[in-house]
Amino acid sequence: MSSSKKIDIICIAMAVLALVITLLFMNGEALGLKTVVDEDAEENSDLVYFTKNDLNGNWNTSVATKIVLKDDKVKIAGSGAIVKNGNVVINSGGHYVVNGSLTDGSIIIDAKSGAKVWLLFDGVEINRNDDACIKVSNADKVFLTLAEDSQNSLTSGAVYNEEALAEGVDGAIYSHDDFTINGSGSLSVKADYKHGIAVNDALVITGGSITVSAVSGAIHANENLRICNATLNLSSQNKGIVVKDPESYFYLESGKINITVSKDAINTEGDVNIIGGEVSISAGDDGIHSEKSINISGGKLSLLSCYEGLEAPDVTISGGDVVIYPTKNGVSAKNKVAEITTETTTKSQALPEFKMSGGSLTITNTEDKTDGIDSDGNVVIDGGKIRICLNGNGNNNAVEFGTENGGSFLINGGDVLMTAGAVKQEKPSAASAQKYLFKKLRIVPAGTNISLTDAGGKTISEATPEAAFCNIIISHPDLNSQDGCKLYIDGELIE
Repeated sequence: MSSSKKIDIICIAMAVLALVITLLFMNGEALGLKTVVDEDAEENSDLVYFTKNDLNGNWNTSVATKIVLKDDKVKIAGSGAIVKNGNVVINSGGHYVVNGSLTDGSIIIDAKSGAKVWLLFDGVEINRNDDACIKVSNADKVFLTLAEDSQNSLTSGAVYNEEALAEGVDGAIYSHDDFTINGSGSLSVKADYKHGIAVNDALVITGGSITVSAVSGAIHANENLRICNATLNLSSQNKGIVVKDPESYFYLESGKINITVSKDAINTEGDVNIIGGEVSISAGDDGIHSEKSINISGGKLSLLSCYEGLEAPDVTISGGDVVIYPTKNGVSAKNKVAEITTETTTKSQALPEFKMSGGSLTITNTEDKTDGIDSDGNVVIDGGKIRICLNGNGNNNAVEFGTENGGSFLINGGDVLMTAGAVKQEKPSAASAQKYLFKKLRIVPAGTNISLTDAGGKTISEATPEAAFCNIIISHPDLNSQDGCKLYIDGELIE
């Protein structure tokens, strides 16, 4: 056979193979073939909340490169890492086990754009005076695992060097790319310059006991922040948790978060979604502030001190247990109104709304001038248990809604008992599907029992407000289904 015929046959075979591959690619699902998707790739970061690698804090270390930190005597056993200018530089994807200490150095990850890097911290102490302790300059995704029973600490100085500032480094942990923290050990982060943990892309935390003390913000993520199974203790002279991208979100599935800050505890440009876990907040400003929506469907949220509790254009509670001690509004549903610059400019936007369909909400303020729920639009209560207790010696509204904007206050369900002091307290709208009682009284002392009984004398709803009050809003499903319900204050029937 001539060489030209052989070449022709080879070309035909390659063309046929290419056609087969193309057909399989286009019709793979119909033929029962599954496409392998890299969930950890940056372009797929929204496919699931937590990938298998995010949740795996016990990966195989047998083939990992071993790095022992000891200032100018760092030891590296394996490939993918070098020592440069007192820093450990990881330039290849793969697995790395790290222990020991650096007095003034960093771990820098500068690998290929598609690289995945796993770090296992098993007793690590890193101090860096003028840069991040961990810096991800380039990778696809980095996984920081905290080894079981390990204690690890990172401390960064108050003034960063010019090179770090030029790169935009602003955290003791700083990453240009997706970053995950998992495992069951502990990590302490102290940042005297700006943020404790700063990630330009998505941040995932699925384990560990993590303590962060920072100047500007404890955790600062540009894109989505997702948390489960971890314990976080966060403190800051500014904000606690920040999510900057309006198209991104904060998501809490489980775990415990304690936040003590001088400004907002959780502040996002996008949505806040809490479906479980326990959150305890002491904040100088808002407990949770979102420019889009706050959605609570589970867990326990305790805002022990704050200016406003939950603030967003739309606030929804469908489950969980929420307790708020505000100095202003417990819940504030408000939109930022854009300035109108010309006479022909018109603005149309949906009314802000607070909506509750399940769970429980308790708002208490015994001293200040405040509102319980304050909406520029609607307040809709479809279910759940609400207790609002406000100081009775001021213009304190249990609920204030946007009548001037066409808003309404509807009670369609739920166990509702609100006490306050406002003489001009707004009543629920007549269109409410569930009956309610609204009473204006002389000042009633704090500690006075309020009870609603059914026709047989059984208590179906009650509260003992911690503050004096002069008006009551009370509603319960049995008001619709039973005749003869009665309201008592300190045992006295209120007609």
